[in-house]
Amino acid sequence: MIAQNARVTAELRQIERDARAIPLLQETFISRLEEAAVQLGAQTPDSRIISAATPGKQVAPRSGLIMFPRVFARAALGQGIVLVRQIRQSAVPIGADLELATSVPVLGRLPLAPIRQRSQLVGYLSTYPTSPLSEAARNLQTSVLSPYADAPPQVILCTSSVPDEGKTKMSIALAQSMAGLGRSVLLLEADIRSLSFRAYFPDNPNGGLVTALTGGTPLGNLLRTNTRFSVSVLMGERSTRSATDTFSSSRFHDLMQRLRADCDNILIDSPPVLAIPDARAIGQACDAIILSVAPATTSRAQLAQALREFSSVNLQVTVLVISDLGSARKQTKAGGQSYGAYARYYNVRLSSRRSSASCAGLRIPALSAGNARHLRW
Repeated sequence: MIAQNARVTAELRQIERDARAIPLLQETFISRLEEAAVQLGAQTPDSRIISAATPGKQVAPRSGLIMFPRVFARAALGQGIVLVRQIRQSAVPIGADLELATSVPVLGRLPLAPIRQRSQLVGYLSTYPTSPLSEAARNLQTSVLSPYADAPPQVILCTSSVPDEGKTKMSIALAQSMAGLGRSVLLLEADIRSLSFRAYFPDNPNGGLVTALTGGTPLGNLLRTNTRFSVSVLMGERSTRSATDTFSSSRFHDLMQRLRADCDNILIDSPPVLAIPDARAIGQACDAIILSVAPATTSRAQLAQALREFSSVNLQVTVLVISDLGSARKQTKAGGQSYGAYARYYNVRLSSRRSSASCAGLRIPALSAGNARHLRW
């Protein structure tokens, strides 16, 4: 009896465990079914084809628009490189290279004077006789006079290729250096179109070079002297007559003969040779020609043209002098063709011709500086 009850109890408990396991199995199968349905739905596409696709084309980036700026930039870079090389090739060489290129000896280099105004140059040379500029002028004087010990040049022309190359500074410093040797030195301003001496010396109310040529005033009354500057100065003057005709006249050559008899050395500051032909006319009365060269403003073509201009009238440049201009304003590179750098000379020339024409009863319309640059005299 007890054994039967134990067996029945065990069967009952087994049935209870099975009853509890069946709901768990059912929940497990249901969750598995839901997971399978979700996975099947994820793999099944929920879209449909509306229309067939067409072959595509590139819309960005636009390679044509990109290539054009690249080609343009490369071309501009190439032109820039070529321009830089041309500028370097056209620049005036310095020192031995300049002497080799021109076959003219380079006998000096004038440094920049530490002054703010041109009127201070004479005082600076007198106050500082051992300054770099004074020493350079003495070296130039020795180089110019020593090779001709038996017959040193008496009349020396100081000029340049284009304006603002330091020719006036060179002539003043060289005159002061020669006067330091006890010589009687005359500094003559032949640049009568520019009249730059007025910025260095007080003007002479009695007149200057043009008055000396007419002979109406004693020459001694026309010379400027200064206790600090032991050089006689004959200032330039405006003239209604053509300057080239003035310097080619017999009166000018007669005046130079008189000055040769009275002075040990005569330094003539003339206009630039490429601007106007005055320097070539004055050079006929000179023993030596010093050409000032400023590498900052002068091109190789301008220097070569200046030497050719002198050779065309059987004149030879004696020496070249390199002038340091510091941060001086660069002039237009004329190259002997355009006259942009020489505007002030042609403006003076035009005004002189208008004055002469008005005296003859003619009427000449006013010309602007831009039109004057293209005139060939």
